[in-house]
Amino acid sequence: MDRSSIVLTAEQQLLVENSLEFVHWTIARLIPKSNCHMEYDDLFQEGCVALCHAAASYHGGTSFKTYAITVIRNHLIDCCRKQTSWRKYISEQSLDDPDAGLPTPVCTDHAHFST
Repeated sequence: MDRSSIVLTAEQQLLVENSLEFVHWTIARLIPKSNCHMEYDDLFQEGCVALCHAAASYHGGTSFKTYAITVIRNHLIDCCRKQTSWRKYISEQSLDDPDAGLPTPVCTDHAHFST
């Protein structure tokens, strides 16, 4: 699922708007800064995408806060892992070769968001 395919109802949009502090809280308390080489703004953006996915896929059973924080945390940790892998990949490449064809380091794999 890519970002452009997230469609929220008015109720889900309100839920996201009223839950943005979950993204800030998750970044501040649950994301290991020593292992994540992403800027806060990038983490926040990815966290907001995860929050939208959480709102779209929430079906009750637990509090939305608990569900959303889990979805946000898992997505941000995945993004940090991808960024770390990207940095390692770059350090192993020969930067003298202009035809190296380096991939773009974007956290776009939303396969773990199942709706």
